[in-house]
Amino acid sequence: MINRKIDVDIWKDKKMRKDISNLRVRYFWLFLLTCPLSTTCGIFKITFDEMSFYTDLDIDECKQYLMSLHDLNLIEYNTETEEIAIFNYPKYNIYGWTDQVSMLLKKELMAVHDQNLVRLMCKAMQRFIDTHQKEKFKCELIYRIMKLYETSLEEREPKKEKQKEIMPSWEEMITELGEGDRKNEL
Repeated sequence: MINRKIDVDIWKDKKMRKDISNLRVRYFWLFLLTCPLSTTCGIFKITFDEMSFYTDLDIDECKQYLMSLHDLNLIEYNTETEEIAIFNYPKYNIYGWTDQVSMLLKKELMAVHDQNLVRLMCKAMQRFIDTHQKEKFKCELIYRIMKLYETSLEEREPKKEKQKEIMPSWEEMITELGEGDRKNEL
């Protein structure tokens, strides 16, 4: 059984207090933070049917609330892979750094299909660090998490040097063609 701890400061969050005026949208966001399908990395697969089942809302309401959260830059949802990224997830759900947390994050990040969601999470974490310099411990923790996400991206993306070996650039092909023409002239 997985237990999720939620930082009570979520209720003090500016977006929660000022931007999310609809109480049902607030509760839907809390649902996403705590639902049984959520992961430690904050990116997980969830269908509209599952959202509807767990919240007892109809699918159109779920879509409407997702759009509201998206417009507030709190989440991103990929309809093709049915994955959601909750941008402030590490801020509210990760309280310390251990080898177990690191290993779990690595495992979960490898299961993410849409790597763009990982990139968006990195950008959100960087924004947090840039705007919350006073919260030194939290910023250091978020920085470590962000570096792990970036490493995950690097491991899954093909290396430029390897691509270069497989396919030369246009400049290299033109240069090689030009040198070949010169050799033929001699």
